[in-house]
Amino acid sequence: MAYVNLNSVRAQLATSQEDNEFTRVYDCLMAERAKQRLEVAAKVVNPTPRLLE
Repeated sequence: MAYVNLNSVRAQLATSQEDNEFTRVYDCLMAERAKQRLEVAAKVVNPTPRLLE
């Protein structure tokens, strides 16, 4: 499986797995980043005041 994932890097079509948008590895990396961003966003307190209180 590693050969298939690294084939585009070896062929110099991409410089790293993060640059190769057409692989499962790229999809997994982007999903993990999105998950981390959502976790951070969930911890942020809404700074806008409530207008209807």
